[in-house]
Amino acid sequence: MLVAVIIVFENRLLIMIGPNKYWRWFRVPWFIIHFIIASLFFLPNYLMIPDQEMAKEHFRKIAPCIPLYVNADLVFVAVIETRFLLRACGLLILGGFIEIWSFAYLTDRMLGKQINRTMSARTVQLHRKFQKAFIIQLLIPILIIIGPAIYIGISCFVFYHNQAFNNITLIVVASHGFFSTIVMICIHAPYREFTIVLFSVIVRMRPENTSSIGALPSNMIT
Repeated sequence: MLVAVIIVFENRLLIMIGPNKYWRWFRVPWFIIHFIIASLFFLPNYLMIPDQEMAKEHFRKIAPCIPLYVNADLVFVAVIETRFLLRACGLLILGGFIEIWSFAYLTDRMLGKQINRTMSARTVQLHRKFQKAFIIQLLIPILIIIGPAIYIGISCFVFYHNQAFNNITLIVVASHGFFSTIVMICIHAPYREFTIVLFSVIVRMRPENTSSIGALPSNMIT
């Protein structure tokens, strides 16, 4: 997800740069490096999955008060030492946010330089409006995920377990697509207008379909 967001912001900058052969040449290995990192990031942890019996015994020692509703036999332990994984995830997320901010900043500067050159002030204003709406659309789901991510990191460091909080965390993370859709409809006028028209058509058709059903024949077999 993070790599996809970075690529989208890079594409917005590419539109502003135009025929810049240096960046167009550099972006190919840049793409390859990002896709390799995204594909192989969890490979070390996959190769170092501990023996499940030993791992479960280890967690029984550090967390002896496991609630009765938790079936320890069904728990899969992916990693015992979580500090390396959490630090790597933190560095990856920090680097991704730096790239996103850099692309957004450079795009805004390029929009300012385009005034009275190749674009009119009206066109630049529309680009900036779309850029702001686009940033809001991407930041709101990310902000929704930050809270659960912080909770997961802290719980891993202090070995805290609360099944209710875990369930809420998974629900919030899984619903980020729903929130992204709602934000997209609210901030982008074409999507908002289409949704309003769609719902208005559905509301108009419902009474017509209800009134056209009529009475059922008396000889119908039920």
